[in-house]
Amino acid sequence: MTEKRQGKKRGVGGAKTTNHGDEKLTKRQRMAMEAKTPYFTPKPSSASSTKRFESPLEQLMPQQRIDLIADLSESILEDPSTAITSSRTEVPSSGGGASRGKEKDQESDTKKEPQYHKTQSKMHKLLDLAVLSNNGHDAHAARLALLSLLAIFSDILPSYRIRLPTEAEMGVRVSKETKATWDYERKLLQAYQRYLQVLERTWEDGKFGLSWAGLDEKKKGNKQQGGGPPTTLAATAILSLSALLQTSYNFNFRTNLLQIVVRQSNHRSSDEVRSSCCNA
Repeated sequence: MTEKRQGKKRGVGGAKTTNHGDEKLTKRQRMAMEAKTPYFTPKPSSASSTKRFESPLEQLMPQQRIDLIADLSESILEDPSTAITSSRTEVPSSGGGASRGKEKDQESDTKKEPQYHKTQSKMHKLLDLAVLSNNGHDAHAARLALLSLLAIFSDILPSYRIRLPTEAEMGVRVSKETKATWDYERKLLQAYQRYLQVLERTWEDGKFGLSWAGLDEKKKGNKQQGGGPPTTLAATAILSLSALLQTSYNFNFRTNLLQIVVRQSNHRSSDEVRSSCCNA
């Protein structure tokens, strides 16, 4: 199928001929620029929000997970390029006063390399919140995370298909802006692909109810189709896939979306699922 936005081709070295700054803007940011209104008013970071982000998800209370989902969603929409990138924090070196003299003597000969702690990106943190096995089996938080990710990707995904540079193109000298664009597009594709995998897995685990989710793969293969209705979380997953097929049809992984949604167009246990897949 011919892509609609054929005018957005890459130039020498894979660089786009369009303005990179405009391409990175989300849909809401463009609307805010046209209306000349502030797009986002960031909230001052508090100690509680920092603690929620650094704490293991299974140790958080249900309300803390909900607050974390809201904070992460706002932060990702504010600056998607930063939110999908993991960061490194330098770990301070620990040493007692008695050993400082020895350390000073050793510094003249060899310098210790600083140690860094890798911090998970905000996008991957939100993706973890959408997985039951990662968030303490909180189905309500997982559903909110899936819906938040649906709104985020519907807003930040471009309306054209991303083509990653080849090895030959990577060997060509390009500007820093072009390299930054390549890196952003690669990480965006990785995050979007993982989101689709989470949606598909969530649907497969609960498409015939909780009893189906508890079966192993062998029993699922032997069980005939036509069990109970899907769980609320599974229904949210398949409805999100249907919505992505409508809003992001021209983006990458379109074939994967079609295969999943078309297979459920005759789902017997839920009229809502069948209708949503047929109308996608």
